[in-house]
Amino acid sequence: LAFAATTDDGASGKNAYLHLVLPLAGHEVSSIGALYINDERIEPVALPEEWMAPAASSRFSNPTAGAPPFIQWQCRLGTPDQLALRGLFLRVPGWGEQPRLRGVAYLYAQLYYSSTVWGGGLPNLSAIVRGRKVYDPRTGLTGWSDNPALIIRDYLLAPFGLACEADEIDEDSFVAAAMLCEERVPVTGRSEQKRYSCNGVFALDEKPIEIVEHLLSSCGGTLVYSEGRYRLYPAAFRTPILSLGAGHLRDEVTVRPLPPRSERPNTVRGTFVDPARGWQQTDFTPVADSTALSADNGLVIARDHDFAFTTDASMAQRLAQLQLRRARHALTVGFPATLAALPVTVMEPLYLPLPQFGWQEKVFTPVAWTLTPEGGIDLELVEDDPALYSWDGGAVLDAALPLPPLPDIYPAAPSLQLQDEVQQGEGGSSLRLVVEISGVADVFINRIEV
Repeated sequence: LAFAATTDDGASGKNAYLHLVLPLAGHEVSSIGALYINDERIEPVALPEEWMAPAASSRFSNPTAGAPPFIQWQCRLGTPDQLALRGLFLRVPGWGEQPRLRGVAYLYAQLYYSSTVWGGGLPNLSAIVRGRKVYDPRTGLTGWSDNPALIIRDYLLAPFGLACEADEIDEDSFVAAAMLCEERVPVTGRSEQKRYSCNGVFALDEKPIEIVEHLLSSCGGTLVYSEGRYRLYPAAFRTPILSLGAGHLRDEVTVRPLPPRSERPNTVRGTFVDPARGWQQTDFTPVADSTALSADNGLVIARDHDFAFTTDASMAQRLAQLQLRRARHALTVGFPATLAALPVTVMEPLYLPLPQFGWQEKVFTPVAWTLTPEGGIDLELVEDDPALYSWDGGAVLDAALPLPPLPDIYPAAPSLQLQDEVQQGEGGSSLRLVVEISGVADVFINRIEV
């Protein structure tokens, strides 16, 4: 909340209107849609002078003839040359035409006083926003997108992000990542969906590395800084173009078949952002590996993942299944190579034919690359396989976990029966009004005032 003021109404009295200005983003956004009032969605109806108000059927509309709605609002998208809102500077003395909030997307709301509608105090206002416009190197156009690769690229370059130079971005890598994210995968109950989408919001008081990790979680991706440039690798199997063998060794190979048991979950659970529940963090149905559970003698070893930038239960489960398979199939090889391994790049898969282990065309992904003082390269390689990324359309439940029923915070009005009684006395007669209240069965009602 950046600004608040009250103004009078000649018909209703002092402080009849409350004016609120709420910035939504520190940059231009693509669109601002429905309004949420205390987590209750209100679809807008356009009115003159760019006013928007709730539909007539909403309890925030005003049934009194000629009276304004209980809430009206206007928006600005945060363009560099935007003008001040006319409704704001005409209605609020002292605001004027100069506070234009250029480069800031914001919402201006005018609330009309009602002890019934606003009995709970100042409401919490929020909005559905299609956010920042991002550049797509494939088309040369800038616009809204939920492609994780384009969003991560934008954050790397943005002045409020990592503020990288343009030549620090490996464009080929991000183009390939963007294409992969837009591939279609089957989904139970639907024909298909994008492989990965990124929808969420972050605040700039978070650590940049945490923001990047949240963005990467939407595509199961890895961001690598190599040779002075960033490369992005969303979760997917890639066919190797390099091969290492015994002829590239300078010392003995070390093999770790499996990580410790505590690092090998057989169940992954977590949360995603559910649009059907007011865009709140919601548990998805956990993903479990029955074969792994049997191997662990029925002991549930769970790992939690919060997919803060995923808004689809099926996509969250697909990402969770990927995390589960990666953890269970984590054959790791320490490969002390000669300088012949210089072309090897972290996250670029390679073939590792080592007949002494029975490996002919086994695929590994380098996850660490170290130049040694004696003039060699130490590689850490992790097993990769196309089966890790397979998805049959939703073998696990495509649903969020059910939430317990919650009480309605706006209880129904009680029934009232009124009766006049005239009482005679020595000094004359008096009129008494008898009020009988019934139908109060709500434990959340503390008292009733007449």
